[in-house]
Amino acid sequence: MVARPYPYEAMTWKSALAGLICLQLLAACTSPAPQSSPAAQPPASPTQSAPTPLARPTLPGVSATAPQAQTKIQVALGFVPSVQSAPFYMAQDKGYYAAEGLDVELKYGTIQNLLQLVSSGDIAFASASGDSLMPQRQQGVAVTYVLTFWTRNPIGALGLAGNNAPPLRTPVDLKGKSVGVSAPNSSTHFGLKALLRSANMSDSDVNLVAIGTTEVEALVQKRIDAAMTFLPNESAQMKSLGLPVETIAVSDYLDLVPSGFVAGDKLISEHPEIVQKFVNATLRGLRDSLANPGDAFESSLKRMPELSPDSQPLQRDVLTATLEYYRPVPGRSTGSTDPDAWVKTQDFMQSIGVIDHAVDPKQYYSNMFVDHASP
Repeated sequence: MVARPYPYEAMTWKSALAGLICLQLLAACTSPAPQSSPAAQPPASPTQSAPTPLARPTLPGVSATAPQAQTKIQVALGFVPSVQSAPFYMAQDKGYYAAEGLDVELKYGTIQNLLQLVSSGDIAFASASGDSLMPQRQQGVAVTYVLTFWTRNPIGALGLAGNNAPPLRTPVDLKGKSVGVSAPNSSTHFGLKALLRSANMSDSDVNLVAIGTTEVEALVQKRIDAAMTFLPNESAQMKSLGLPVETIAVSDYLDLVPSGFVAGDKLISEHPEIVQKFVNATLRGLRDSLANPGDAFESSLKRMPELSPDSQPLQRDVLTATLEYYRPVPGRSTGSTDPDAWVKTQDFMQSIGVIDHAVDPKQYYSNMFVDHASP
């Protein structure tokens, strides 16, 4: 198995940005310049309003330990260290976070109620997909998507070449097949639903199997015909075993919002400069990872000491495949999210009953910090 990382009533984006600019100008005058997804929640009530940040005197996820000390923040990346988190490692190793005055702690493992912890400020930033953010945002969890590495959603159907008749080339080829998903109402399940709907099919047209993160094993043992998975991960693993594959990418049929990084609305409204500094440094790490994948791999290896030399080529292949998904899209700022994808994702999530009403998609995300990031 390949490790996986997976408008406000109290303020406006303009006011947050104005505050940020004022802080930057003040600093310039006084001193020299120097992270598979959780199952979705039930539909929210249409009577609920958009979250409003709660007033609190301190932010546990953001704290300065002493005057002039760096600001310590926690970032929840996923289950375990992964090459897909290489931009964070590069930003740490090259001192980009330190240069921005940040002391970044990267957290791993399953964290219960993660987005609620981000909303309250107990964790500053966390990885989340659009399909997991939307229902929670509508239920009052005040978080906003501020940064992404992925320029398209990496989820897709994966099968062993020669194991399916007809071969897996388009969604209609899934009809009648046993298809594995990590869990019901997970991002992989939603990806499957997107493929099936594009061919006027539904879950009833396939045999749905919950397989956790055993995609490769289940395929090799022929317990399933196809697995819904992160294609850069398991495709690389299958190829490393000498097994040719067939794939159907969800992004070819529906532009679902991929995983990105969310911040609490409280942090955004009270400390926009911290969000900006985090985005600045992380984007430098992303650019360096794209320009120097060898260095990115070495930074990743430092966080994966258990990785044997025999396993390193596979992880390098996963990083190479992943970086292709991270490459900037012409006409979009590096790290930005596609506004149209949020419209399409919300329409899709409402159509399958995960949310029961639509809101202004701009309530879910902001490209403000990416657009104002320093080079």
